[in-house]
Amino acid sequence: MASILIVDDQLQLRDSIRMTLNLAGYGVWTAGTGMEALAALQLQQIDLILTDVEMPQLDGHELCRRVRADARWSAIPLLFLSAHGDEEDMRYAKGLGANAYLLKPIEPEDLLAAVQMWLRVDMSRARQV
Repeated sequence: MASILIVDDQLQLRDSIRMTLNLAGYGVWTAGTGMEALAALQLQQIDLILTDVEMPQLDGHELCRRVRADARWSAIPLLFLSAHGDEEDMRYAKGLGANAYLLKPIEPEDLLAAVQMWLRVDMSRARQV
């Protein structure tokens, strides 16, 4: 079972995503800030990160920078989930190393499809090593 870290400061959205992923059979960890996410990464084996961009203390962009800079986590697929969907935001996120940029609100089926795709891509890379 894959473990997914959801990082979002909106509790209701975080819980909704957690329920969707739990029902699909994933192990789910949650964090309300980027700092909490970094702490969770220290403690848990995480297979995919789903993070909001705008959060207090440490935003999604800085979280992405730190994840990509740390050899322990740099290969973890990281998907942004944001309400801001202009092309500049998307290019910036991908330039930081984000694997995908999903727009809020997102349908549960679309979220699951993206998660499944990136977990398959990650597993395929692991087998090649």
